[in-house]
Amino acid sequence: MTPPPVPFPRPLQVGTPAGQDVIAKLRPPNERVGVAIPIKERLFDKTNFGGVADCWEWTACRCKQGYGRIGLNGKVVKAHRAIYEILVGPIPKGLVIDHLCRNRSCMNPSHMEPVTAAENYRRGKKGILATGLCKKGHPLVRGSSQSICQICHKERNKAYRIRLKENGVVRVRTPEQKERNNESNRNRYARLKGSGTLPLRVYNYTPEQKERKKEQARARRLRQRGDV
Repeated sequence: MTPPPVPFPRPLQVGTPAGQDVIAKLRPPNERVGVAIPIKERLFDKTNFGGVADCWEWTACRCKQGYGRIGLNGKVVKAHRAIYEILVGPIPKGLVIDHLCRNRSCMNPSHMEPVTAAENYRRGKKGILATGLCKKGHPLVRGSSQSICQICHKERNKAYRIRLKENGVVRVRTPEQKERNNESNRNRYARLKGSGTLPLRVYNYTPEQKERKKEQARARRLRQRGDV
């Protein structure tokens, strides 16, 4: 089978007149060819402006953390930092931008404040702890060193176990591993008890309850291996 004909006898350089003519035919007529668009115009084209006190939403590419991204001088920078420097002024060295509205895709400079990274972290943690809710709206539980969401924690563990089961992975610990884990837990409990800080939950099972727990764990391992 013969390959399809090549549209051009040789590769065309974008900077040559022939290459510019080809690109002009392939692109829509409203797009400018060979003209660098100023960064200010590019930022404004990709921002959904609202009122002075409203959030200005970024409508283009975002990173996984939710911040807008844009190319500048051959690099990818955060869009909110770029628009702050254009409309307000340069950001002092060593400072980061804190979104007072807690909306990471907001481009309104009045919602931004240059602060240190430590202060930005404290504000974020303080905002979460003040509400007493996690990002999904679940209640937080104060632990020995930090506040955690037990509901999200259980959901992550459940999803992890489901992925293991789908991939045919069965986690079976050896007696040495079990003893090592038990010793680690006993040492941790002793340290917490000595410092006056105990875990979130401490179970005091009776011998009958312990035996029943062991039977349940043994049956669960058998089901995972497919013996039952």
